[in-house]
Amino acid sequence: MLDPRIEIMEMMHELRMLMMAMEEKISTIPHEAEPVEEYEHVYHAPVEGDYIHPMTPSHPCPEGFGEGAYWDEVYQCWMMPNHYEEDVCNLSTNLDTDMTWSSDNDSWEHMPENDWSNDYDVFMDEVEEMEEEMHEEAPMTEEVNTESGFVSPMPTEGKE
Repeated sequence: MLDPRIEIMEMMHELRMLMMAMEEKISTIPHEAEPVEEYEHVYHAPVEGDYIHPMTPSHPCPEGFGEGAYWDEVYQCWMMPNHYEEDVCNLSTNLDTDMTWSSDNDSWEHMPENDWSNDYDVFMDEVEEMEEEMHEEAPMTEEVNTESGFVSPMPTEGKE
């Protein structure tokens, strides 16, 4: 039995696929009979191979993934199938950071710690450090915009 949250994620995956099918359907609507010359810009759908087309991979398949690896157009990442019949979108293993694909065993395995193969923690540490440096260089205060009434952060440098 799958965790019910995985079932919900599968439903969301199906909804995203439906929305992508709707986007694709837009491109099949003929517009030759329309007064396209009056339009400021005419709709042109992306085609496979364009960077914005969902079926165009943004990066090569990771080394070590097996022959069953495929590009998931919804999550925009490479996925490996798992053995769970009820997990048709293969989300239970691909989204689980405690799992990793073992090319040696040709199977999914549990890891003792998160499998952030892209050094996510190191990346986030660097981002947080950079944000701290930015705040030290230009401290922010809140200032009320009298026209809108919204509070917005404003740099204190140059203020008197």
